[in-house]
Amino acid sequence: MNILSLFDGISCGRIALSRANIPVTTYFASEINTNAIKVSQHNWPDIVQLGSVTTVTKDRVGDVDLLIGGSPCQDLSCGGKRTNYLNGARSSLFWEYVRIKNECNPTWFLLENVKTKKDVQDQISEAIGVDPICIDSALFSAQTRKRLYWTNIPVNMDIPDTGVFIRDVIDLNNKTLRRNGLTYLPSALASTMRLDLSRNQCNVGSRNPKFNRVSQSNQVHHRKMGALCKHGDNRDWIYTPETGVRELTIEECEIMQTLPVGYTSCLSNINRRRELIGDGWTVDVIAYILAHI
Repeated sequence: MNILSLFDGISCGRIALSRANIPVTTYFASEINTNAIKVSQHNWPDIVQLGSVTTVTKDRVGDVDLLIGGSPCQDLSCGGKRTNYLNGARSSLFWEYVRIKNECNPTWFLLENVKTKKDVQDQISEAIGVDPICIDSALFSAQTRKRLYWTNIPVNMDIPDTGVFIRDVIDLNNKTLRRNGLTYLPSALASTMRLDLSRNQCNVGSRNPKFNRVSQSNQVHHRKMGALCKHGDNRDWIYTPETGVRELTIEECEIMQTLPVGYTSCLSNINRRRELIGDGWTVDVIAYILAHI
């Protein structure tokens, strides 16, 4: 199949195609983030990089069997105050997906994005020509990550839960966790934390940021982490008696997204790796969808 991936990121779609046993003739990728491109080319040197989505035309890619992409969500997310939505500086790039879809007329297509206001969701559906399906990554991994998928692929929505939980991801015993880029809270501070598991949050005090989605090791048999976030005050943290409160390791983040461990290791900057992983797809969700082609 000839694949065109828009907003390709670190090419999670390419991994998903492999897991779905779909042969790839040519994989065209439209991406402008240099770190993301570096990760993609390190893992898939045969990918044809096209640059900005605004420059992609049928003349450049020919016949397309499968069009995939997750257009920027910053102006669509229900979190925070949004006013521009599909007219926002970043999320308006959705219309480039529509343009390219109409121009290339692919046999199959898949668009991913976050849950948003119902009228905005309906606007996307009208432009794409199908209503979305909603799949939570929790069915495939140890994180809660609900996303909408607009596709003409006939997906069976009776999805079995793979039964992966936090205990299957976090490393309780590794003595090398305290390495550069991994932050711990001192045990004395961790012992004073007020954990609110009903909201899955903890407040650390006025001198420290508020860390969302903190999970306790004695709860891991039935709790899942919140969706991975970019490096910042909303990072995912884990509490264990062995380590106190700490960030997820990069390897744990990769496993959360069902990426191969070490997939982003060609980058030395831990924070950049964390951002790219959080911006990517949960690979096994995409593989499940594509397997229905």
